[in-house]
Amino acid sequence: MMSKINCSVCSCKFNSKEHEKCTLSAIQVAPCAFAHNGSPEAETCCGSYIKEK
Repeated sequence: MMSKINCSVCSCKFNSKEHEKCTLSAIQVAPCAFAHNGSPEAETCCGSYIKEK
């Protein structure tokens, strides 16, 4: 079964902007830098993010 990753981060190189989908088959979820405080917003960033050039 193929999974879909919805994403609205327009600055990411892997975002298909017209469909708001990630083009990767899988992502790594990681805590945001310097934000190890237990809050969901700070502890669930996409570790596969690469800024689009």
